[in-house]
Amino acid sequence: MALFVDGPAVIVDSLTEYDSNVLGVAASEGINLTVKIQLAQEQMYLDINRWLRRTLFRQNLTMGGVHTGIERVVWNKAMRVWQVYQALALIYRDAYYSQLNDRHQARAKEYEKLANAAQAEFVECGLDLVQMPMKRPQQPVLSLVPAQETGGTYYFAVTYTNDAGQESSASGVLSVDVTDGNAVDLTLAPPLSGNATGWNLYAGATPEQMMRQNESSLSLTQDWAYLPSQAVMDGVHAGPGQAPDLHWPLHRYIQRG
Repeated sequence: MALFVDGPAVIVDSLTEYDSNVLGVAASEGINLTVKIQLAQEQMYLDINRWLRRTLFRQNLTMGGVHTGIERVVWNKAMRVWQVYQALALIYRDAYYSQLNDRHQARAKEYEKLANAAQAEFVECGLDLVQMPMKRPQQPVLSLVPAQETGGTYYFAVTYTNDAGQESSASGVLSVDVTDGNAVDLTLAPPLSGNATGWNLYAGATPEQMMRQNESSLSLTQDWAYLPSQAVMDGVHAGPGQAPDLHWPLHRYIQRG
């Protein structure tokens, strides 16, 4: 799963799974759904960070000898549901204030209750953590180099790797139009993750067709020349990110009410 600090686990389509009317409401009221998802993320960040500081201060906690911080938190199902309901509550609250529509107010209150319930469920489930977090990398840096290749449009993403065999979430997808007689040379963009020891390149003719091009991890300072005629076309897609190493049961340390 992706790290919490990598960004929202929810997209606009995720909201429609829970509320089939949300696209129409957003369109009629001029509400940016992506912004509301990000605001929900920021509110969750403040809550989770506060709980981490509180429990670390009271208990002087470490897990496996590693101090626990929000950069180590991995998304789980309970957090995803919490973010969905938090975003929907923000959306319908804005919709209500736009025209003082009682129907939107009722929806906002209902989603606030569901968000609070999802937050409580998250506390019961606890935190999933990684020991050596690798935040998702930036999009790669690329340049065109002369080569006897046919041009086209190609898509690229990169991931970090470490000596434990773990892989980060993939960077954003970068597309480039390549003219005939060129190949693409790619390197990592700074700043680099302190816990990473290597990286993988994913490339393809469409975002859905991006496959890992390197057989073994590249060093952080190594570049990769992407030659379309030699590209891997049937291989491994990028994974979801680092799996958790540790579990922290929050309910032992957080008083309710």
